Amino acid sequence: MRIEPKVVTPVAPDAREPKPATDKPTPAAVVKLSEAASTASKEVPSPSAARIAEIRAAVRRGAYPIDLDKLAAKIIDDEVVRGRG
Repeated sequence: MRIEPKVVTPVAPDAREPKPATDKPTPAAVVKLSEAASTASKEVPSPSAARIAEIRAAVRRGAYPIDLDKLAAKIIDDEVVRGRG
């Protein structure tokens, strides 16, 4: 018994359906903030941003103790979760 290989004929590029153009969004897809909303979002720092700034300043001064064992364990846990460990 002989098995014939399945022959697939490629589709010519001009016979394919054209892809929709995605370089320009439709007017309904564009969202614009009012001037008050855009300035309000820039002025109010998030609580975590303030805390991060405090920690960075303390690290620069040498006043923030870094537990290297804990940091290494967190890095390893992150790699395991991502599937790289």
